[in-house]
Amino acid sequence: MNKLFQFRQKELPVFLYSSFSFFFILCSYYILRPIRDELGIQTGTNTLPWLFSATLIAIILLNFPFSWLTQKLGRRSLLRFLFRFFTINLILFAVCFRSFPDFVWTGRIFFVWVSVFNLFVVSIFWVLLVDLFKEEEGKRLFGMISAGGSLGAIAGSLIAVFTAEHLPHYAMILISAFFLEAATQTGFRMYDTDFGQGVSSGELDQTVLDNGSLFSGLKGLFQSPYLLNSAAYIFIYTITSSFLYFQQISIFETAFSSSGERTAVLAKMDLTVNAATLFLQVFLTARIIHWIGVTGSLIVLPFLGLLGFGFLSFYPSVIFLICFQILRRICQFAFAKPTREILFTLVSKEDKFKAKNFMDTALYRLGDQCGAWMQTLFGWIGMNSMQISMLGVFVSALWLWNSVWLGKKEKVLSSEYKEEP
Repeated sequence: MNKLFQFRQKELPVFLYSSFSFFFILCSYYILRPIRDELGIQTGTNTLPWLFSATLIAIILLNFPFSWLTQKLGRRSLLRFLFRFFTINLILFAVCFRSFPDFVWTGRIFFVWVSVFNLFVVSIFWVLLVDLFKEEEGKRLFGMISAGGSLGAIAGSLIAVFTAEHLPHYAMILISAFFLEAATQTGFRMYDTDFGQGVSSGELDQTVLDNGSLFSGLKGLFQSPYLLNSAAYIFIYTITSSFLYFQQISIFETAFSSSGERTAVLAKMDLTVNAATLFLQVFLTARIIHWIGVTGSLIVLPFLGLLGFGFLSFYPSVIFLICFQILRRICQFAFAKPTREILFTLVSKEDKFKAKNFMDTALYRLGDQCGAWMQTLFGWIGMNSMQISMLGVFVSALWLWNSVWLGKKEKVLSSEYKEEP
């Protein structure tokens, strides 16, 4: 097995612990995801923009205590503290759903919490993992660790599929809490192995790093057209995702008769996405990116948006919407996201850790919020779902131009980088 996966003598234990930790993290999240989406449907399209705004505010506010903790806690303590904090939150939510099943604000707060939880737990995991692995080790092992996460997403989706119509929400939340605790246990044991950039046991208890302010990447972002267009790619993706999310809520409200049925359908969608993504990640992603290049890989999502929103503007059916959502998410995880990471291999270290951090957190949620409030504006001026879909076609066309520009610029920067002595 060492030869097959290119493991070296000391790497297998830490690889297994980190892979299992990521498996349990995404398993936990994908049990919660269909519950969150169902609660979003229940709360209605009028309330969702406020929930998106609350999510953005929560992410900005939580960044400050997180930055403070990285300056006060060592690696072991940081992982254990943050993961246990979210686990306790899940248990408290389970108690609230059990005690007050009809209290609408419990569902709304949970919607915001899950949206924040996903971003922070995954970010924390990768920050600590990058701190543990060297660059060369990461190139060989990070792909397989990501596959462990995809397997966890599949497992969580399967659990949700088989329990959504038979267990109440609080029971599913407790199952999710169990897997998050398993992620804590396996993640903590990464540091018990004889591995990790020559870091001694004593150094593991020293403070992690100065994570910096959430807004520290703004200066570099606005000074570089390359970074600015990279940010635009993410921003347009999140806006069009919001357009499609609201279309989904509108159609699902009338297409399915019960909460359990909607939750089960959402879980099956997650399962399909994760299974297809895992297959592509393992067997085809690298080959396809090599074949069609960075530009070709970047335009996959905008081109799909042109076709999908165009079809929805004439035929807004539940079957097509489900297929569009599934294909879009598969292309995002299998092609667009890894290709976006390639773009950042050609920027400075400061921009990687500051501008990129800003894009992946605040900018991502800002796009969600803008899309949500645009949806409210469209409803206020009387636009129907078909007209909103046509707007999605126009935005996707801009996105396509942005992707072509980025691909060409990446090719130029790549040539310059290779020519440097």
